[in-house]
Amino acid sequence: MVALYYSAIARAMLAVRSRRKLAPVNKNIQRRSPTRRAIGAAVRNILIRRNGRVWVKVQTGLAKGLWLRLKLQSEQKYWLGYHETEVQEALRTLLVPGTVAFDIGAHLGFFSMAMAKLLGSRGKIFAFEPDPESAERIQEHALRNNLTPRITLQREAVWAYSCPTGIPFKRGSIKRDHGGVCADGNMPPLGDGECISVTSVTLDGLVQKGYPAPDVIKVDVEGGECEVLKGGRELLSTAKITLICEIHSNEAVSWIIGWLRERGYALQWLTPNGILPSLVVARRA
Repeated sequence: MVALYYSAIARAMLAVRSRRKLAPVNKNIQRRSPTRRAIGAAVRNILIRRNGRVWVKVQTGLAKGLWLRLKLQSEQKYWLGYHETEVQEALRTLLVPGTVAFDIGAHLGFFSMAMAKLLGSRGKIFAFEPDPESAERIQEHALRNNLTPRITLQREAVWAYSCPTGIPFKRGSIKRDHGGVCADGNMPPLGDGECISVTSVTLDGLVQKGYPAPDVIKVDVEGGECEVLKGGRELLSTAKITLICEIHSNEAVSWIIGWLRERGYALQWLTPNGILPSLVVARRA
């Protein structure tokens, strides 16, 4: 009954969201006044549980039908399925049976679960997440969705160098996905929580240890994307890999453009020029 209740609310919210998206081109639909917005927020607060997490099914998108345990007020985008729709569509076109994917900065496992669901038993996902709470959520979601055979959880950061004794990691206090490594001049722009120590590995080191070379790498590490790539110089220079990367500064955009083009990558931008964070898909010719 609880699942049916939240599914009904989700359908209503998606209908409202669709109506709002049409508003700029439909002159018959007026933008909501502040009063109407306040009323809408009050209604949502009544209908949707504010504290704690609840199991719900993702309603749309690449992860549709998967169970996630979410704080519905603050993690609505995962529940309704519109989290980073550009990345979802890119993955939909890239993933084929047998794909090996690295999800670096996997957070609660939304994309890891979605990729595992899409690929079926012939795919393999490695989810890298150093934040302990987020890593527990990935494991919990994989178990609930019977995806543990397809997803390998790596409770460590991917960085420019391996450090088994630990490097500093600044957590997000309210939103855990804002956390990131704070070392070597990098500071996650929205990391506002405690600083903990996490182990780090490199892309090159993983392959040297016997991990399969990935076909697809998704990187979302809150400002540390350049350091992730530095740790994969050999892999990214020799293997035929497709990279989906979120970039958090103009300096990183310039560096990554040059670094990838030197290695024969063609770049496709998923976000308008100048928008941060930027999303790029890079493929080796």
